[in-house]
Formats: sequence, structure tokens, C-alpha cells
Amino acid sequence: MTSKLTLDLIITWTKQTSKNYRLLLIVMLLAIPVSVLLNVKMISSSYLTPTYTGIENYSLINNLIAKEGDKSSAIDNYLVDPIIAKWPSLKVIYEESTSLKLTGPENSNVISVSFFSGGYSTLGINAFKGTLKALEFPTNGSDLVAAISYSYWQSKYKGKEVINTILPLNGKAVKIVAIMPENFTAFNKQYKTDVVIPYSQKLTLIENTSNDITPNTFSYLLGSSQHLAHFSLHAKTYLSNELLITDDIDIVMNNAIGINNSKYQKISKRIDILVIIFSILLVFCFVSFITFYVGEYASKSNELSIRGLCGASKKQLLFQRAVENTLLIILITIVCIAILPIGKMIVHSMLPTVNFSDVDVPTLSFLKLILCLTLLITLIMAITFFIQETFISKNIGRGENITLSQKLQSYILLSFLLSVAIVSIFISLELLSAQKKLNENDNGFITNNRYIASFELPKTVQTQIANSDTGKLLVNRLENIPNVQSAALTLMAPFANSSSFFQWYTVDDHPVGSGINSQTVSDRVSPNYFTAIGATFVKGKSFSWQSSNSIVVNHTLWQRYFKGLDLYNAKLIMKTRNKNGVIKEHPFQIIGVVKDIYIAGPDVQPNAIVYALTNFLVGAEAIIIHSSNDEKTLKNAVTAQLNTLDVSFKKLELTSLGSLVEIDNQPRNAILLTTIIATLTITISSIIFCLSTVNQIVEKSARAYAINKMLGATNFRVMTFEARFLMAIFLPIVFLSIFIQLYYALQANFIAANINLTTLVSITITVIAFILAALYININNKLHNSWHYLT
Repeated sequence: MTSKLTLDLIITWTKQTSKNYRLLLIVMLLAIPVSVLLNVKMISSSYLTPTYTGIENYSLINNLIAKEGDKSSAIDNYLVDPIIAKWPSLKVIYEESTSLKLTGPENSNVISVSFFSGGYSTLGINAFKGTLKALEFPTNGSDLVAAISYSYWQSKYKGKEVINTILPLNGKAVKIVAIMPENFTAFNKQYKTDVVIPYSQKLTLIENTSNDITPNTFSYLLGSSQHLAHFSLHAKTYLSNELLITDDIDIVMNNAIGINNSKYQKISKRIDILVIIFSILLVFCFVSFITFYVGEYASKSNELSIRGLCGASKKQLLFQRAVENTLLIILITIVCIAILPIGKMIVHSMLPTVNFSDVDVPTLSFLKLILCLTLLITLIMAITFFIQETFISKNIGRGENITLSQKLQSYILLSFLLSVAIVSIFISLELLSAQKKLNENDNGFITNNRYIASFELPKTVQTQIANSDTGKLLVNRLENIPNVQSAALTLMAPFANSSSFFQWYTVDDHPVGSGINSQTVSDRVSPNYFTAIGATFVKGKSFSWQSSNSIVVNHTLWQRYFKGLDLYNAKLIMKTRNKNGVIKEHPFQIIGVVKDIYIAGPDVQPNAIVYALTNFLVGAEAIIIHSSNDEKTLKNAVTAQLNTLDVSFKKLELTSLGSLVEIDNQPRNAILLTTIIATLTITISSIIFCLSTVNQIVEKSARAYAINKMLGATNFRVMTFEARFLMAIFLPIVFLSIFIQLYYALQANFIAANINLTTLVSITITVIAFILAALYININNKLHNSWHYLT
């Protein structure tokens, strides 16, 4: 073929395509879900991949979680030996991040420390300098050793030689034996680690502590992918049979390395919702594209047939199809790549907590996805070409009548398209309903005229006021500010990502939480905290400043451990360790049960929480203030009151609780809006394609209708015959297709097992009624002008 012919075909195709608005709309509809799913793939392969840990062998490590109800935590220490005994090729790793104080001349400095068990060589973590061998599962009594991060080495030591030097931490001498690799930031995504120390040396380095599991502790399983898969399948059964865990505790694994499980689940859920919405839209758009392409193919076939009659060879005609199909594939690919930023904006609106600067574009994965899309479209075109040329007969010329094969093909494609639309609209409505319910959830607090004040205390001041009544004095002074109805202290302000833990047990020594030694989420609050935040009591009341042995629990804790009891018989015991490591028990009476407070938002189920009294400051508190003052006036008044205390407060910040709720609601509102848009897009597109297809079929069948009428058939009989023919094809295909689609939707967890049949049947009946009405109106119009088609 000459280059002149190729250039001529390209120019002609470009002119025709630029005027074919339906084609451009189809390509755009196809490109939007593709661009969103590409962005989701980038997040899954980048953000949730722990590059910040320096780990090279990601497939060899899984997060190991003990899950009980809505609560999840690291597995308890007592499970390690049985697991290793059953799966000797596996290793259990613990990680916990905290802050420790440098001693000696720089005792005011606090650094971030990560206690990590080991497994560096297996994970492919190689030291920038020195060796990490001494940090690989050291035995008890070994010398204290550490590896410092590359960034800490640069900022603290300015790149000087530090290997085998001493780092004074908590009054202990810790030898620096290595510098972590440059790409290492932390083992926990929420922290920036300065120093890494073996987990087994935590007890030696920190006095009055234990190896008890806290919600800040991560547990991981290290081993080959085959052994990890085997463990995942059989762990629950084995540990239950050995009576090491109860039936209500589940052992689960995921790929979240260094990400809090609740945050991982939150991001994963939203990613799943994105995948559901845009996978549905993508499937619908692909079916629409096939329907459109088949229609275009019929028109193009007529054009090529006429060209053939005018002298074009079969080789030239085949070459023309190849060029035009190649150009269409290139157009779709270019549009998909061009609107990737739009996809990124959609994803970012639903995942605002994801820092997109951390999301690298995996070039190889991106190219694979584009290649798969190209091959899929090419395959669709090839199959369409084969079917059209082999099975579909065509009439050429003026007044052409539709053939039986063409009508069958059109009705089959229309049936499949509408079945996809029915399932898509159904899933979208179910998703819409779920998101609406989530948005209407009660957070457990009131946002109107509520503010959160946060501040910092110097480390030297914290120890001076730890046993004073400074907290009580601060609250009393704040409540004396004009137009301040109430003020209260809390360690866990809403949306602050802060937490506090203590060991709480029932009177029969059952731990409040999963496992034997796991700790319970515990908030230290002042008496009027529940009034200040607007929480509602289910039963009982709050404590007073004098109620040192009284506590309040949330509804989740009460339902799990005290359901059916009265308050008089409800007690909890807090266990603490003294300086000598001796455990002391402190009994507390439960005097109130408060409605669950969703401090992390309605899509994160609250843990069992104990609220205990505090009347002093430890430097980690926030202040909840209920006031009718404006934000600026209130901040000035709070600053003035803080200055009257004999304490040096720093960095006072005041935030409206309502604004925090609005920020938290943004991604859910974005999901809601996107779902509505996707549903409307599918609905409107279905209507347009249905009307267009029915109109084309009726237009091409108009002469046959006119002849039947001329031979004595009534209008009703003509319309009934066509409707029966349509339903004979439509109903089996639609019902079978819906069944298959719902089956796979259930397998992929796109929908809940309890399918809302009323909604599904209503949508199906509406679609059938609509297509029959469209068919009736079109045929009726043609029969009223039947004489026109006989001339």
C-alpha cells in the first residue's frame, strides 16, 4: 500500500471522527473509568507498598492481626512459640514506635525510636554503613545496640563516623552498630524514626514497662509466600484446637506494613468503593462501545461494499479497516492518558489522607495496563469483524430492509447492554444507600459551638505538674470565661489521631480486649467532658472531681462485657506495675455508660473505651470547649487564662469541631456524589442507546410493517408480533446475564449477601416497560405514515 493511500485514509478518518460526536462521547466515557482505575492501581502498588521501610522483599512479610469483633491488634506474645512450633520456617516480628529521651548533656532532646525484632537480611534491608547482624533477634542479656537512620545521621552527626560510638538513651549506653539505608524513613508510616533498636531490648531500655501488646504494636509474619499462604489457611483452626484462642478471635493477615490497621481498612474500603463504582462504569462503557462499534461497522460495511463495486480490491478494503481500527485504538489510548489527572482528582477527593507526592507512577505496571486495554479493544474489534463477516447478512441500496440476522444481533446487544445497566444501577443504588446511611450516622457528639484547643508543654514542666491540680484549675478558669458553657480535658480529642492505653480486666480476670495481655483504649478526661462534647448517656452519669475510683465506659464495651447487668454490679480492675515490676490491682466502679463517640469518623468502628478521671496535665491533653463566642474572641480569652497559670504553654491552637467533621465528611460526600454521577451516566446512556437502537431497528423494518398493514394486519397485531419477538430474545438474556453478574458481584464482595430483590425487580420491570413503550411509540409512528414506505 502506498503512503499516499495511508495518508488519505488518516485524513479522511480524522475528519469523519471529529464530526462523530457519539464516538467521541463513547471514547470519553470509556476513558474516565480507565483513568480512575489506573490511579487506584498506582496507589495500591505504591502508597500501600512500604518503600519507606527500606524493605526490598515485600512478598516475604505480612501484617499479622488478632481480630475480635471490631477491634484488631498485634497477636499476643504467648502465641509466638506455638506458631513457630507448627510452622518452623516462619518468624514472628514485633515493631513498636515510641519517643525516648537522650541523657547526658543533651537531656532536653527527645528522639523517635522504633523497636524492631529483626529479619533484616531476609527482608533485603542493607545497612548504609556498618552491619545489622547484631540487631537480628538478639537474645536476652545481649549488649544494647542500635542503628540510626540516614537522615538522623546527617542532621545530628553531619555525616561523621559514628559506628561503635555510644548513644545515651534513658540513662543506658546504646552502641551504634549501623546506619539504616537512605530510603528508610520508619517502620511505622505515622512516624519518622531516628533510631532502630531490637524489640527484645525494650524491657532493658525502658523501666517499668512490659512486653504487653498495645494498639501501637505491630506484629508481622516473615517467611516464603507458600508458607504464609498455608499459615493463613490453617492458623485459626490450629490455634483454636490448641485452645490458644477463643472462637470469637480471628487471625488475619494483610499487606499493610507500618500502617495502622483501622487506617488501612479505611483506605482499603474507599479504594474498594472506587473500584466498584468505576468497574461498573467501565463494564457498561465497554458494552456500550461494542454496541456502538457494531452499529458503525454496519454503516462502514455498506461504504466498503460500494467502494468494492467501484473497483477497490479486497486487500485495499482490508487495509482501510486495519488503519481505521488502529487509529481508533490510538485515540482511546491517548484520551485515557490525557485525562489521568482527572482520575487523580477524583481519587484524591475520596482519599484526602493519602499523600499523592508519595505515590510513584510504576511505569512498568502503567504500560502493562495500557497494553491490556489496547489488546482488549483489539480483540473486541477482531471478534466483531469475524461475526459480522461470517454470520450477519446485509442488504445494500436505497430502501434496504433489515435482515433477520441484523435484527437478532441488535436485540441481543441491546438485551445485554440493558442487563448490565440493570445490575449497574442496582449496585450503584445499594452503594448510594450504604453511603447515605454512613453520612447520617450519629458521631456521638455535638459540633455546634464546640472547639478543640491544643497546646504543648515543655518536657521540664511536665514532670513538675504531673501530680498537681493544674488541670482542674485550668478547667475552672476556662469555665469562668464569658459565654463559655463548659470546658474539659481529654487525651483523645476527635480526629486528633491520639490514643492512650491501660490494662483493664473484669472482676473474673478477663482482659478487656483481645488476647491475654492486650491493653484497652483509655481516655483520661475531666468530669464535664461528656457535657462539653455533647455526648449522651445510655445509663448512669458522669463522675465528679472527687470520684477517683469511678469510671465511665462506652456502649461498645458495655455490650461486650456487661450486657444484661446493672451498674451496681459492674466493676473493672486496672493493673499497673510499680518500679520493681510488681503488678498492682486498682478496682473501679462503673457509674455510667455513654453512647459510642466516633472520634475517628463514622466509618471507623469505635473500640471498647474506658473513661477515667484526670485532674492534672501530662502535656498530651486537648481541651474541649463549648462556647458561643466566635473563634478569634475565644482564642484570645483562652490564651489570657493560660497565661495566668504558673505554666509555660506553647503553640496554642483552636479548631472548630464542626470544621473537622466537615473535613472528615469530604471523602464520603465525594463518594456519594461520584456514585450519583455514575448512576445518572449509566441511566442516561442506557436510555439514549435504547431509544437509538429501537429507532434504527424500526426504521429499517418500516417497509415490512407497511406491507403487513397493507395485507390486512392491524396496528396492534404488528406491534404485538415485534414486542413478542423482542421479549423472546430479551428476557432469557437479561435474566441469565443478571444472575451471572450478581454471582460474580457477590464473589467480589461488590454487594451484600442479602440482596434487595424488591429494588432489583423494580429496576428490571421499569426497564422492560420503558423498552416496550419505546418500541410501541416508534412502530405506531411508522404505521401512521406507512404509505411513505411503499412509494
